[in-house]
Amino acid sequence: MLLFVLLPQMCIWFSDEMGRMTGVAMGLGRPDITERTPGTFVAIGGWILLIAGISVWIKLWVQS
Repeated sequence: MLLFVLLPQMCIWFSDEMGRMTGVAMGLGRPDITERTPGTFVAIGGWILLIAGISVWIKLWVQS
C-alpha cells in the first residue's frame, strides 16, 4: 500500500516538476511524452489515483 501511495503523492507534491518531463517512453508500443503537461492536471490526476486506490483498499478491507 505504501508503494502504491508514493506515485500519487509525488504527482501532488511535485506536480510542476513532473509536468515538465518530456521524452519519456511509457513502454513498448506506447507513444513518447513530447509536450509538457500543466502542473494542475498532474496534481488532479494524482488526487484521482490516491482516492481511487484508498477507496479500493477500504472496500477490500471491509469485505474481509
